[in-house]
Amino acid sequence: MEIANALLFTWFTLAPAPGQEVQASEPNAPVTEPATTPEAADPSPETPDETPAPQPSDVDASPLAETAAEEPAPPEAEPGPAVETQPAPTVETFPDSPADDDEPAPLQASSASSEGAAEAEATGYDREGGFVSLSLGPSSCRTANCAVISVGATGRFELGGRWGRWGFGVSGALGGANFNVARSDDAALIYTDDESGAVRYGHVGGFVRFAPALDGRLDPYFGLGLGFNHFAYVSKVSFDSSNQVDFKFRHADFGANFSVGLPIFVSRHVTVGPRFDQQISLAGNICVSYDDEAPQGEPKCQGWREAFEGLNDVDRRFARRQIPRPWALAFELRAAF
Repeated sequence: MEIANALLFTWFTLAPAPGQEVQASEPNAPVTEPATTPEAADPSPETPDETPAPQPSDVDASPLAETAAEEPAPPEAEPGPAVETQPAPTVETFPDSPADDDEPAPLQASSASSEGAAEAEATGYDREGGFVSLSLGPSSCRTANCAVISVGATGRFELGGRWGRWGFGVSGALGGANFNVARSDDAALIYTDDESGAVRYGHVGGFVRFAPALDGRLDPYFGLGLGFNHFAYVSKVSFDSSNQVDFKFRHADFGANFSVGLPIFVSRHVTVGPRFDQQISLAGNICVSYDDEAPQGEPKCQGWREAFEGLNDVDRRFARRQIPRPWALAFELRAAF
């Protein structure tokens, strides 16, 4: 009886499960028992018989997949208290601090240029544009005709404009002095009659001026003017106590005026400083009259060529050097506009 129970237990143990195919094993091949899975142990009747046997790879991976599928999802974190986030600080960039030192920002260049122009506008001196000037100072002439005066005075007016180093304009000057000469005796080096009168000289014309300085307080210049020079020696000559004669000696010439000045800016638009002027006659007429009458046997007015005709070389040079050449050393006030 015990033997029968052991055989029955062995038969139930080794018998294949329903629906499981019995594979024939080759001789000498090791017998491997198939892995038992929950699905194999408990087959479903709906599974078709053609379902292939699970491969070793499937058998090995299925427990891992099922384990991953069966793992519960991590619990969601409960929302905590709201945390207020601060905005990130913004870095403000300025035109005068560019990122690249080699290439400054355009705004910086324009700002620097405008500041430089404003500074030049605030500290510079007004050299260009229109100007008007007045000057006054001592004067005389380099001929014997001016020996009757020790020194005279000349006033000058100029109106012009300047662009860069060059200036142009018109000018007018008038100077001279009165004199009163007592009669001298025969022992005097130069005999004089009792005479009183005046010496007058002047110039009217245009001028061109060169001023080398473009900045700084000093504004020196050199000028050349061309125009009309005038010189007059007018007096009353008494040959005796009862006879007086109006004597007139006049030059009306085309000539030049050379000038040099050293103005100093005292404000943005105003300069003051010394200037020197020298007149030179180039050609003209000489007029001599007594009581508005021409000298006996001579024309009242004649040109230089006629007046010096017939003189030898020495006398001609002497006569030409007697043509008046007035000069003036003046103090000038100039204003730009």
